[in-house]
Amino acid sequence: MSSRWRRSVILAATAVVTVPFIAVPANAEPQRTIEQVEAQLEALENRAEGASEALNGAQADYDAIAAKADAAAAKVAAAQADLDAETKETGRLAAQAYRSAGVDAFLGALTADTPTQFLDRAAMVQQLSKSQDTTLRRAQVASLRLAQAQAAFSQQEDAKKAVRDKMAQHKAEIDSAVAETQTLLASLQEEERQRLAAIEEQKRAEAARAAAQAAAEAAAEAEREAAAERAQQAAAAQQRRQAGGGGSDDKDEPDTPSNSGGSSRGMTAVRYALSQVGDPYSYSANPPSSWDCSKLTAAAWRAAGVSLTAYSYAQAQQVRRVSTSDLQPGDLLFYFNGAHHVALYIGGGKIVEAASPRFGVQVTSLWNSWTSAHFSFAGRPG
Repeated sequence: MSSRWRRSVILAATAVVTVPFIAVPANAEPQRTIEQVEAQLEALENRAEGASEALNGAQADYDAIAAKADAAAAKVAAAQADLDAETKETGRLAAQAYRSAGVDAFLGALTADTPTQFLDRAAMVQQLSKSQDTTLRRAQVASLRLAQAQAAFSQQEDAKKAVRDKMAQHKAEIDSAVAETQTLLASLQEEERQRLAAIEEQKRAEAARAAAQAAAEAAAEAEREAAAERAQQAAAAQQRRQAGGGGSDDKDEPDTPSNSGGSSRGMTAVRYALSQVGDPYSYSANPPSSWDCSKLTAAAWRAAGVSLTAYSYAQAQQVRRVSTSDLQPGDLLFYFNGAHHVALYIGGGKIVEAASPRFGVQVTSLWNSWTSAHFSFAGRPG
């Protein structure tokens, strides 16, 4: 046996032994990275949040329609009462005519003994007829108003049903995205779960540090505002003493706090939002035990005396747009053209937001991979 032939046999045998260990089934799924898992989770969260905000909008529509329906129902009740009263009056006049007038009165007029008696009896018959006609017309008008009120009420009830159907669709979309998220998480291998948990824990730790720093900065800003207010009041009191010839301090009336304008309201909104950091996120948020993005920003600005609809798309229409180079604490940041997400700027290049079920209410960077990819515009309430 030649050496060349022996080498060929050995190589062939080696190939036969090793091929089964490197062969990949044709239907095997490619290995996914943890970054791809993160991207899938974010996409599902975005989808669910979009449906959640659409649900908020539908709820606002439903509340408005329900108020109109209640008003329409009140009009139906009032119109029904009017018709009942006119119908009762018509019956009373008809009975009166039967008992004391009617044919007997008409014959009595014809058999009057004198022209004067004839005219008096004829006038009574005519007056009774006019009263019946007037009452009948009022009853007809009341009946028409009742029909109109019932039609308006029916229209509002139909509108309520249409919105309820939309709300059910949005809820189904949320449930679908949540179910897909759970399926994705259940499909992870133990190593993938551990890596994902480590990444999320790191993000939560970073958010906690940012929140602590933001809270300290907000407290310092509040103290600066209070110190400035005290200094202003002291200066005003000094001016009054000088103007009054050095009168006693005891006679000084308390100063009215000055209005520091939008920036003060913005800081009030910031402090409120920061006090919710760490609270859970829910697609069916029930403040203050849980939040979604728009309910958080609405509550924060309500604490500052400004009313915003708890719906990100509506809030996008309720603010004055500002450049990101001119941001002030309290300004709102909108993503996906305001249809999916809104956050609140707290200063120092940071935002506070109700982020997702995984991270809840958190402080994060104004510009990160997610916000940079989906940012649309900024706006200032008030």
